[in-house]
Amino acid sequence: MTPSRLVLAIAVLCTLSDNTQVSVTGWLILTGYALLHFGLLLAYPFKNCRACKGAGHHQSKFLRAYRTCHRCGGTGKTLRTGRKALNAATRVRRARRAAANHRRDQVNGGT
Repeated sequence: MTPSRLVLAIAVLCTLSDNTQVSVTGWLILTGYALLHFGLLLAYPFKNCRACKGAGHHQSKFLRAYRTCHRCGGTGKTLRTGRKALNAATRVRRARRAAANHRRDQVNGGT
């Protein structure tokens, strides 16, 4: 278990405590962990591809020729799962704003 996951597990256990001081401390640790994770998603949206381990290509089993990785397209990087969720939420938000602006423009006569 990595140290960050251990801290997360301890914080979750602290939030379940009956002692209010321990519970508040657990919630503060969880909030800090979530903010740190969100910041890292913004700073480092890509990770190494699992299929090619960041190389961008595979070696053929029979001819030993190198082929472009099918998963990352040869870049060696893929988007992190949390970043995919963040991008999806951003697309939904932009679509809702565009629809609201369109409705407002129709009501106001396009001015």
